[in-house]
Amino acid sequence: SMALARGMVSLYQSILDLSCLFSSALRNNSSMVPLSKEFEYLNSYLKLQKLRYGDHLQLNFEIMTNMEQWMVPFNFLMPVAENAFIHGFSQEDEKQFFLTICEEDGRLLFTMENNGLLVDEKSCQEIMKKMRGSTAHGLSMIYRKLMSVYGEDFWVKFSPREGSGVRAAIMIPAAK
Repeated sequence: SMALARGMVSLYQSILDLSCLFSSALRNNSSMVPLSKEFEYLNSYLKLQKLRYGDHLQLNFEIMTNMEQWMVPFNFLMPVAENAFIHGFSQEDEKQFFLTICEEDGRLLFTMENNGLLVDEKSCQEIMKKMRGSTAHGLSMIYRKLMSVYGEDFWVKFSPREGSGVRAAIMIPAAK
């Protein structure tokens, strides 16, 4: 209320976004949540990044499914997106982040791209190899989470993005 009283709407909104992240993390004891909740959690993180970078960050979403009908593991998208900001974006003045979610043959495909540091195919293969390892890094934790839910019935791939940046794609079974 102090932020609103002082006309600091962006501060107020960032407090709400941070609150959403914390509250989602605390109340989601279940390993599965509606895709709409997972997207809300990811979007809270991305809005905080938008506050940080302002007009220098462009967020692009293409959602081609009804997010209310699908159940997905909690917090498997945000750590992948976080990698774009920690490792992908370096000195780019204009940062772009793309998220596409679509249904494909009874599966859900999530694609995240950034225009950051161009990573070659060999480096992408190394990222995937490390991800499958037993480190405590975010990607390996996500991989283990997906493995515990889907067994071998999923995939995660990293590839160079045309021009610059990296593409991360995750395919999981579509579960209602």
